[in-house]
Amino acid sequence: MYVDKRDEPDMDEQSICAAPDVVDKDVQMSNIGHEYETDDTQEVAKPTKKRSWAVPLNFMLLTVNSIGIVFGDLGTSPIYTYPTLFNILGDFTKEDLYGVLCLMLWSLIIIVCVKYLVIIMSFDNNGEGGILALCTLIPPTRHTRNAKKKGGRPSIVRIWTKRLGLFLGLIGAAFILGDGALTPAVEVLSAVEGLAVVNEEIVKYEVLIGGFFLIVLFVSQSFGSSKLGRFFGPIMILWQFTIGAIGLYNIIQYDAGIFRCFDPRWGYWFIIRDPGLAFKSLGGVVLALTGVEALYADMGHFGKWPIRVGWFCCVFPSVTLSYLGQAAFVLANPNDTDVPFFRSVPSKLLWPVIILAIAATVIASQALISSVFSLVSQAMALRSCPTMRIKNTDKGFHGQVYIGAANYILFTVTMGLVLFFQSSTALAYAFAIAMTGAIAVASLVLIIVCISRWWWSFWFVLPIVGIFFIIEMLYFCANMTKFAEGGWVPLLMSAIILILLISWLLASNDMRKKRKRPEYTASIKEWLACRHNKITPGTAVFVSTNGEEIPSALLAYLNVSTAAYERIILVRAKGYDVPYLKEEAHVTITRVDNSCYTVFLKCGFFEKRVNIVELLSDPDIHAQMPAKLSSNKMVFFLAREMTQIEEKRNFFARFYHSVYNVLARIAVNPVSRYVKLPKFHRAEFITNLSISKRFPGNNRFAAWLNHSRSSSATTTLVLDSTDNIG
Repeated sequence: MYVDKRDEPDMDEQSICAAPDVVDKDVQMSNIGHEYETDDTQEVAKPTKKRSWAVPLNFMLLTVNSIGIVFGDLGTSPIYTYPTLFNILGDFTKEDLYGVLCLMLWSLIIIVCVKYLVIIMSFDNNGEGGILALCTLIPPTRHTRNAKKKGGRPSIVRIWTKRLGLFLGLIGAAFILGDGALTPAVEVLSAVEGLAVVNEEIVKYEVLIGGFFLIVLFVSQSFGSSKLGRFFGPIMILWQFTIGAIGLYNIIQYDAGIFRCFDPRWGYWFIIRDPGLAFKSLGGVVLALTGVEALYADMGHFGKWPIRVGWFCCVFPSVTLSYLGQAAFVLANPNDTDVPFFRSVPSKLLWPVIILAIAATVIASQALISSVFSLVSQAMALRSCPTMRIKNTDKGFHGQVYIGAANYILFTVTMGLVLFFQSSTALAYAFAIAMTGAIAVASLVLIIVCISRWWWSFWFVLPIVGIFFIIEMLYFCANMTKFAEGGWVPLLMSAIILILLISWLLASNDMRKKRKRPEYTASIKEWLACRHNKITPGTAVFVSTNGEEIPSALLAYLNVSTAAYERIILVRAKGYDVPYLKEEAHVTITRVDNSCYTVFLKCGFFEKRVNIVELLSDPDIHAQMPAKLSSNKMVFFLAREMTQIEEKRNFFARFYHSVYNVLARIAVNPVSRYVKLPKFHRAEFITNLSISKRFPGNNRFAAWLNHSRSSSATTTLVLDSTDNIG
């Protein structure tokens, strides 16, 4: 899980982060969204096994794993690309096929090889990739904000540039999250449909068969991408070798001159001869690029260089030969255009290839599923996503995570799409719209990063990245012609996801500003001085994971209680971007007064959750807290923050705060990420912050939105329930 440091106190906590010599840059843990310097420290436990791509054997293993996880979608696109293209082309000539194939090959070169593998993967946040990681590179970052504390604030232009970049990043993330549900459905259905080559009756059961494979795929996610990559990698390498060999066989057998399609003039002639048909064909050509958005999002799982080597040395030659071979086969057999990939397989190899294709397409879905996990964890760090339980699956890679809630939601939506569309052809257009939308938005964010962070000239960046954006928008518009035939599905899914992300982000920012007010930043000693005269025997433990000096649970308790416990312990848990910390670095105890102590708990991302009862019962802890602690007399308090909007606020504010409140009730308490609490003697408060933020400006439009001036903000604290709360 990524750790947001904006609300943390200025302590030496940043020195806990891994030094550059602990892990290599390509596998270094990332603090998404916030840059900071890493210093050598004695508190970081040395890893028992060095994970560095500089070691040749380990680099080869990472490359194999990346082929199994990252390139599954790109590597299996030859199965379903041509059937969609031939549905668009109808009756076609040799020149038409050469032109379409030329566009396909040069799309792979321009978008995949140049844009993603060479350019965009050079922009990483400490080795982490993805559209949200790219957004965090836009200044002002945390590093620049700290530098500006003494000298003023960043300019309004830079602040709004940052907001625009984040908004675009959330749009791109919404497209990718929607694509994560579409990809498994398309991949699995396309493979099962290949069985119709052998027995047409199997098509009647393709939904049931596809559903079975999807269940197996999503259940296996908890093993983590590293273990899955070791299993999937050899299978996908065998698959790439197979489709390349079959493609080469068809080229030699039918048309060795098919390599002429690398000449870009064939594409130019096709566009000039029939512009309308060429534009429509882009909706099928773009299917050759499916999965390209996962290359960047999965970079934190394996590193940039293993992904680059896997593409240029294995995947790119194989898929190129497969596309060329299928084209040569179709020119010689113009009636076999329904499933040309399986039709072009020699009869003796048909069954082994079908079995391998089913396995490969099931594996191919892994690329987008892993991307979804990475994006959700990054969105949580940026406060634009509800808190979910995160499981790190590899101690050498902070980016290798498994999120159970996201996995269940993804499985449910994917199964719904399979039952609704029931064929890969019907899903293909919806599939392409989500993908093209994501890569087009990535180009816009890349332009902002180059200009605002690296100070590159606008006239230098625009011709280069602008070409990518124009090409991608042509793909997007070509697929929008199929809006009524399923293209509305990814747009609807992305719109819903975007509303949820933006609502959570805006409400979280309002609450963070509210907590910075004086009534929430008073010192702990002032609060202790206000305790009531009535003392309750026992120990109250207030647990939090944020940087507040006073936990929200303590604020809630002081507002609703008539008595104070004789001992108060404030437990503040915080995660760090290293797998392990040394044993002596985990706990720091600070004495506030004779009856109040602060326990600062530090956790590595691969360590197990700390049992808070066992921790407070440890003799070493007792030695630092003279007061006797009994687990039977401890009561643990948590807080779940909600918002309360005044009735006269504008509709937009009331809407996104209402969405936030709904999500906050079902979200996991952040405390559970690091701390394991007992099932009994627990209380959870619902903290309602009254928000009165007005729309800025004194004009009539602002007055209409605000309706009237809001009164000063107040805070209401409601006790939700006590004892034995989940």
